[in-house]
Amino acid sequence: YGAPVSEVLLEPRTGRRHQLRVHLKSVGHPLVGDAAYAEDWDSYRLFLHAFRIALAPLPEPTRAIVAEADRGEFGDVLADA
Repeated sequence: YGAPVSEVLLEPRTGRRHQLRVHLKSVGHPLVGDAAYAEDWDSYRLFLHAFRIALAPLPEPTRAIVAEADRGEFGDVLADA
C-alpha cells in the first residue's frame, strides 16, 4: 500500500509458464501481489491481467479469435495510486 506502481504492456513470446513474472522480477520490477516471485503478501491478489487475447488463425472456416476487455478494476487501482 502506498508503494509506487506502473502500468506496463507485456507481450509474451514463448508461452512458457510464469514467463512474464520471472522476467519482471529479474529486472527488479515484480508484479503487484505476486507472492511467489515478489514475496508480496500485502496485496490481496495478483495484478496480472490481459486486456486482449488473440488466438492464432484456426483452420477454415473458423477465423482468428480475439477477445478484448476494458481496464476495469485495474484502472481504478492505478487511479488511486
